[in-house]
Amino acid sequence: MRSKKIVSSVGTAAETTIYKLHDKQSVVSNLNELMKEQVVNYDFNTNISQAQSTNNELTKWKIQGDRLHLVE
Repeated sequence: MRSKKIVSSVGTAAETTIYKLHDKQSVVSNLNELMKEQVVNYDFNTNISQAQSTNNELTKWKIQGDRLHLVE
C-alpha cells in the first residue's frame, strides 16, 4: 500500500511539516526541526524542499518514499 502525504509550508520564515497516515496512525514530521534549519520551503511542482541555514546557505532536498535525499 502506498502512503499518501500532505506537505505544508507556512509563514514568512517558512516552516514545513509533513503529515501522513502510517498503520492507521497519523504521523507528523517538522522538517525545520529535523534539518535544524530556520527556513524550509516546499515546492509541490518539483517535490523539492529548499532549506536555508542561519548563514543563508541553501540546500535542496527531494522527498522519495519515506526519506529526504540531497539534490546536487
